[in-house]
Amino acid sequence: STGSFGLRIQRQSINTKQSLLSCIHKVRESHEPFKRSSDAKFKALIIHGINDGMLGQWFRVLAHCDTLQQTAYEPWSYMTKHGFSDAIKIVDRLSNIKFDLPTDVALRVFHVPEDTETPIY
Repeated sequence: STGSFGLRIQRQSINTKQSLLSCIHKVRESHEPFKRSSDAKFKALIIHGINDGMLGQWFRVLAHCDTLQQTAYEPWSYMTKHGFSDAIKIVDRLSNIKFDLPTDVALRVFHVPEDTETPIY
């Protein structure tokens, strides 16, 4: 099947960039039908990255994307000047820890448990 950004999603080994784009697609598909904010989608993406042990690798991909740096960051920004390297080193330490954080916090208000008729907040 084809996901966001024309990425072919298959059941084989994928690289870091494909992993990031696949996760963006997953978050968009789960959050946009409920009109969740960009902030909620960003938080879900970060949590997926932590749970999958990929956050540091994803940051590395973003830090080395010249187009992103030119369009989203000022020349004096930390990301442009330092490539986010200190933050990546800190986040890399998380990849050795097993996380299972909920990625659907912004969507829980829309899920109705089977034994009740009203959403749980």
